Amino acid sequence: MSMTPQLSIIMPVYNCEETIIPAVRSILDQSFTDFEFIIVDDGCTDQTIPHIKELADSRIIILSNEENIGLTRSLNKAITRSTGAYIARQDADDISMPGRLEKQITFMDAHPKITVLGTSRATLDHNGHIISTTLLPEEPDYSSFLKRNCLAHGSIIIRREDLIKAGGYNEVFKFTQDYELWLRIAKDHKIMNLQEPLYGIRRHEKRVTLKKMDQACLFRILARNLSKGKVSKEIIREVQQAGIMSYYNHLVVQDKLDFHRTIKNKNIKYKLYKDAQQQLRQTITLRPISLKPRLELALVTVALYLKH
Repeated sequence: MSMTPQLSIIMPVYNCEETIIPAVRSILDQSFTDFEFIIVDDGCTDQTIPHIKELADSRIIILSNEENIGLTRSLNKAITRSTGAYIARQDADDISMPGRLEKQITFMDAHPKITVLGTSRATLDHNGHIISTTLLPEEPDYSSFLKRNCLAHGSIIIRREDLIKAGGYNEVFKFTQDYELWLRIAKDHKIMNLQEPLYGIRRHEKRVTLKKMDQACLFRILARNLSKGKVSKEIIREVQQAGIMSYYNHLVVQDKLDFHRTIKNKNIKYKLYKDAQQQLRQTITLRPISLKPRLELALVTVALYLKH
């Protein structure tokens, strides 16, 4: 590694002893080696940090929080400490495929107008085996991001200077902090995805999107509305003080419908049919003359009966 590495990789960690070794090794074993690996210990109480220290790699820098401060603030702490011209992400329960960093750095060096470069993704089971692959949009623009998050957060590389100018991650956002950042950046900068699945996302019961899907969904709606200039400073203060669930009361009907539809679809995907019933009943209350949610409710009720 040079005195000032070309790349800084940032990874907050919290009690992930079961997955941390393969995640860290997937970075340390990359063909591209000119990096510093900044790992933020966000108050771990298990063997995560001892496992990392056992790897004894000089490129690893461990920053320790005195208490658990959450992913968003830990990411900003790592960014402040970083020195590379590029910053890359890696999550503590995912895998970077061989050659990922080299391919991304080579592409970014050759395309100076690209600010953020992600990759398509593979979905991994609990043992790290590939279940499926997903191609993400090659050149998503701002309008694309208003519809959906077009980046796999852990797969990205971003120019540090542009990230600093954008203000880093918005610490109001406990979840979907990446989506809010991409919405800001996509307005004035170019974002791309390599079409090769160079990043593996592990699916298991501890993923935030399963455990706190209602909060994550509201944060996503907040990010979109904030980007459109539809969120007042007073609402932001309320969210900070009372929590994201308070934002539901400020949603227009269409946003409420989108919220319940999203949660319903996730519940059905994971066969949580009782929760799906609740979301459909809320949808019917909002749109009592609509027939589709009534039909869906009947089908979900049958699925729940057959499940038992």
